[in-house]
Amino acid sequence: MPLVAVSLAVRSGADTEPVGKAGLSSLALDLLDEGTQSRDAASIARGFEDLGARYGTSADADASRVTVTALSDTLDPTLEIFADVALNAAFRDADVDRVRVERLGQIAQALDDPSSVGQHVLSRVIFGEQHPWGYPGEGTVKSVKTISRQGRGGLAQGMLPPLERRPVRGRRHRRRHPAAALGEAVRRLEGGPAPKVARPTGPRKTVRVITLVDKPDAPQSQIWIGEVGVASTAKDIFPVRVMNNILGGSFNSRLNGNLRTEHAWSYGVFSFYDTHRERGLSLPPAAWSARRRPRRSASS
Repeated sequence: MPLVAVSLAVRSGADTEPVGKAGLSSLALDLLDEGTQSRDAASIARGFEDLGARYGTSADADASRVTVTALSDTLDPTLEIFADVALNAAFRDADVDRVRVERLGQIAQALDDPSSVGQHVLSRVIFGEQHPWGYPGEGTVKSVKTISRQGRGGLAQGMLPPLERRPVRGRRHRRRHPAAALGEAVRRLEGGPAPKVARPTGPRKTVRVITLVDKPDAPQSQIWIGEVGVASTAKDIFPVRVMNNILGGSFNSRLNGNLRTEHAWSYGVFSFYDTHRERGLSLPPAAWSARRRPRRSASS
């Protein structure tokens, strides 16, 4: 294949965001390609496009990634731009303000989406107000407005610390080993202090909690049932994934076949395990949506 894929992964994500700074990691990642000390957003986008490269970022509960896919023949100039974007983001005030406005618009749209509201409320109930996993990855209106450029919880610390030097391996291609070019591009990486990681809380030991989000004009209702699940390092993680796929992880699952196909009570039912290095959110029973019933039939 005449392609090379490069991913810079950092062991910090939402789990290292300070209290009140939800969305810091994803906002910092969104701002990386908005400008560096020597390039603006237009030149970065044009540079990747002219080289036929595809650039992207992703923020997770416990990891952050910057990726690029390039042609083998244009690997060197692509990595030059890639390293500049990943290491030298300028976080200029004008860029921060513009991306912040876009993010607030995305949050406003999510608040009108029943699925987003259901998952966010469930996470808050399970993990609590003081845990970063209790908030959506894109942040809240309040938290996004308070994120600044520098200082504790600043954008400059939202992606890069800590960086680790690790061996890079890759297959040979006709020009030279990709690891050599990659090593030259990121030779400035230096290790940093490990950020403080917020540990998820365990399942609640009290009675079952029921939380209602009332949207009077909504044509449908959603029900989310969940608890703290399993970590990706669990010994039975693969049996768990197989079990979940049978139960509610696919369209042909037992839950969807029963509630949608057989009884026509729901448009769709699913279950999932949000697995990370620590135990994440789990919906082993079901999360399902249905037509809003008339009040007179609510008791049935």
